[in-house]
Amino acid sequence: MLASMERMPAPVPRGRFDRRRAGRGRSIPPCLRRTGAVLAGLGMLAACESISLPSSSSTPLWTPAPPPDTAAPAPRFTPGDEFWFTTGDGAIVVEVFAGRDDGLLVFRRDLDHETRYMTPHLALVRRVRPFGSDRRFDPDDGRLSFPLVVGKKWHRSFRTWRSDGSRTTRRTRTCTVTGYGTIAVPAGHFAAYRVRCTLRTAGRGEAVREDLFYAPAIGRIVARIGGIDGPDIYLSEYRRAGAP
Repeated sequence: MLASMERMPAPVPRGRFDRRRAGRGRSIPPCLRRTGAVLAGLGMLAACESISLPSSSSTPLWTPAPPPDTAAPAPRFTPGDEFWFTTGDGAIVVEVFAGRDDGLLVFRRDLDHETRYMTPHLALVRRVRPFGSDRRFDPDDGRLSFPLVVGKKWHRSFRTWRSDGSRTTRRTRTCTVTGYGTIAVPAGHFAAYRVRCTLRTAGRGEAVREDLFYAPAIGRIVARIGGIDGPDIYLSEYRRAGAP
């Protein structure tokens, strides 16, 4: 299957693109749409130790490498830090770090006007949208657990429900840091930890798997493949507060 995909285009090496063309919440440029289409199909390849993004030059998406001697600590952000993500269905999501609220990290998104509250471990606690749409996770969704080191495992059982009390669901997430290497996304190449999670929902027999690629240099998950949170996502651009 990989051989038949060798001629597909490579990812954009740098994530800077014209904001005026991209807009907010609009379709992404064709080059990124092609990349998104490729990444959207990588769920089938997530079990591979080395994943190559099909292209004429066989540009690697994920290349394993020896892990560093020290563990990755929890990230730090400055209000105004901005992160652009593209999704497998062609949307652009911009997240801006707004600061802290009662010890939680607060990120605001422009596409759906959602505000996300996360622990310092980047685990989701609450999602708030306009018109009273509010989803909570108790204690949190357990997506990451710092410090990160290859071989680390964690398990989180949590409840998720809407603020009106409807649709209460119990889930468990089991994660393992399976490796360290370099990942290529539209924003560039990043040294990253690969975290494989299995998510189970009470009352449903089938588990859902997702692969998360966390880049310590910018403190964010730069790619998510699989899972239950919609299309795959990957970082296409980022800007630190105060940067030109």
